[in-house]
Amino acid sequence: MLRPIACLGILSVQFSLLSYALYAQKNETAKQEIQITYTSISGITKVLPGGDRSKKMIVLVPDTNSKDFLQAIRDLQVIDYPTEEVLGAMNHAFDLAIASGGYEHQFFVGKKGKVSIIVQGLKDRIDSIANRKVRVDLDSIKGDEPAYDVHTHGDSLAGDVIPYFKPDPSDTDRLAINFRGRRQASVILSFERKKLPNLSTGNSTSVPFGSGSSEEKFIYTRVIVFYNQKGTIFKQYFSDFTTFVRLHAHEN
Repeated sequence: MLRPIACLGILSVQFSLLSYALYAQKNETAKQEIQITYTSISGITKVLPGGDRSKKMIVLVPDTNSKDFLQAIRDLQVIDYPTEEVLGAMNHAFDLAIASGGYEHQFFVGKKGKVSIIVQGLKDRIDSIANRKVRVDLDSIKGDEPAYDVHTHGDSLAGDVIPYFKPDPSDTDRLAINFRGRRQASVILSFERKKLPNLSTGNSTSVPFGSGSSEEKFIYTRVIVFYNQKGTIFKQYFSDFTTFVRLHAHEN
């Protein structure tokens, strides 16, 4: 016959095991309820379980092929669905880059959705001082950590007097250190440049970048570029991207 103390000990162990089983079951159920809504650039949407919280993400593939869609997710060719605040910051970064005559500008978007201040770097890169300022603002002031960074491109082409924003990542952009601790693509705000014909003379004319004049004229169109360590993933006219984001913003 068991003593009362021994019986209490057995009951205590049984209660602990039952509590743990219920806790594990609750956690597993909660985990299964966490879903991420993925929308591809072509507008295809899939809802999949996983992650640490429910949210929306953009899959940076135009193809509607299901295999490509899932592979892009595995390859981290994704980005958190941009809010109006993020789109506004992108527009402002474009404006600041133009107004400064081509200096690169950068900001971070946090994992909680916070947006950092926009800092100005150099004409060919974001220097360490500017990068530190934007990190401190997001980490210490806004209480978030980077999900991805956004920066403009502003170095001139060889022999080019007019600053031109190259629409692809540089070798420095693709360094592994820039993606440490992140699971999303990064963003470049750039321009596509096209030469305009001179209809009166048949010669090329040029619209200078910023102020001043030139014999040649170009038209610059804003472009958004998504990239990772391997290079460019996807690029699109910025106006088309903002239209896409707003069109699918309220879809589940």
